[in-house]
Amino acid sequence: MKKWTERLAAAALAAILLVSPAFAAGGRFSDVPEDYWGYAHIEQAAAQGWVNGNGDGTFSPDRELSGAAVCAMLSNLLGREVDAGGNWQLAHMEAARELGLLEGTRFLSGYSKADGWSEQAISAPLTRYDMAVIVYNLGSADLDGFAMPKLTDAQLTQARSGLSDYESIPKAYRQAVTAVCAAGIASGQNDGAFHGEDSLTRAQACVFLVNIHEKMGTGSASTQLEPDADGEYTARVIKLVNEERAKQGLAPLEPYERLQKAAQVRAVEIVGKFSHTRPDGTGFQTAVEQAGGAMSNISMVGENIAAGYSSPEAVVEGWMNSPGHRANILEAEFTHIGVGYEYLPGTTYKYYWSQEFAAVEGG
Repeated sequence: MKKWTERLAAAALAAILLVSPAFAAGGRFSDVPEDYWGYAHIEQAAAQGWVNGNGDGTFSPDRELSGAAVCAMLSNLLGREVDAGGNWQLAHMEAARELGLLEGTRFLSGYSKADGWSEQAISAPLTRYDMAVIVYNLGSADLDGFAMPKLTDAQLTQARSGLSDYESIPKAYRQAVTAVCAAGIASGQNDGAFHGEDSLTRAQACVFLVNIHEKMGTGSASTQLEPDADGEYTARVIKLVNEERAKQGLAPLEPYERLQKAAQVRAVEIVGKFSHTRPDGTGFQTAVEQAGGAMSNISMVGENIAAGYSSPEAVVEGWMNSPGHRANILEAEFTHIGVGYEYLPGTTYKYYWSQEFAAVEGG
């Protein structure tokens, strides 16, 4: 009897959901399990290159974040090259200040024209209030690719009423906090309060970064997708995958109806459970089994999943930037592919993708 093997590349929301295969069904950081509240945003921010781990496979999601580190993350998000020279903190802080992103923040009080940045400011943690102001300034800075979305009076009113501590928010911060909450970039914490005096954590910063990209990014707005009624988007994913394989001298993957059916099932399933384990507790390969037909001609299967990527180009780029997903795409033994896509605008990530791979004999 033919041996049937499974090949699994773990994924993370990268927004957007991409992971190293070293962690079977978990993420790229050992201290950020899948059930951690900020898992998806951390994975997406890391996959995009906006944030980095500690170098030992951990992320320290609950650690306070300095204003300097936030400025560096913003440089990454904006795609701006900063000459760090001998002090990366000062370089990124200066870049943010020159863009006007720090106006109105308490953090900026650590700077003077005469003396520059104080030593205390370099290491000082950033408050949630200051982060809200920075995001608000970013939306008003007339930078290519980013703008604050137009907000209605109803949205602003709802944002104010949704914060249980709104009346205690200092007036200097109210406009920014209201705007970022109305835009869906930030929200109250578990008790409904904004807690603006609290220091921003690394996990919270990832939420801000992902939501800035999603809510304020204008560069990719024209390519954001809706339901894929005619299969155009999934076909583009297959085309892009085969272009990547061609660069490595590999044969193209052929569309396979059985894998296509399984991939669409999986794209729907990962909306509620982002995992290679299906909602019924079985592995992803059972979706291929249930799609019909004998499995005797299939010797190996694999899966990539992703969420939050708003175009075929973005999701393939995300997969190619993740070693485990890249390995599946470039696996020489795979011969066939199916791609699933589900669009649900009322959910956190809206865009859900699945790739199912197989080595099919005589297919």
